[in-house]
Parts: sequence; structure tokens; C-alpha cells
Amino acid sequence: MLRLGQVLREELDGLLRDDVRDPALDGVRVCGVELSVDGRHAKVHVTATAGAARERIERAFERVTPFLRGHLADALDLKFVPALRFVLVEGVWRGEDAREDS
Repeated sequence: MLRLGQVLREELDGLLRDDVRDPALDGVRVCGVELSVDGRHAKVHVTATAGAARERIERAFERVTPFLRGHLADALDLKFVPALRFVLVEGVWRGEDAREDS
């Protein structure tokens, strides 16, 4: 069985891709999940396409977090669903070349 962080990553990524209809989150993907030791808090690392507005994405996550947690509660057999904190990963803007040309 996959570790819980991996299961959460896959579930959240699928939800963002298939179920969340907020235009601010189009193209946002989950690239990792870090769980606290007690499993009650999850830091969700996300990437966005080039040119995405950070503040707009952060506000969108505030709006959709209750939906995401509710789905996780329904889909996964957990004692409790961790609190989710979304972090936009710096320097990993998909669509841009991360290498510097010399």
C-alpha cells in the first residue's frame, strides 16, 4: 500500500485536474505532500503553469479547501483528515525552462 502522503498527493491532484472548476487553479498540479508526525497537518506542494498569478491561486485554494477535505473524508478511510496548507513551489513553473542559458 502507498504511504499516506502519496495517496493524498494522488487524490488531490486528481481532484484539481478533474473536479475543481475554479479557473484560477487550471493547470495547477500537486507535486508532493508532507505530513506532520501526528498526521493532522499536510503541507501540499503545488506547481503552476508559467504566468499564473500567485495571489489568485492562494485565494482559490482558500475557497476550495473545504471541498477537498470533504472529498478526502469520503474517499479515504482515515480517523481524521489532515488540515491542508497549499504551498506554491518556487522555481517550478511548468512551461518555462528552469535552466539558465549561458
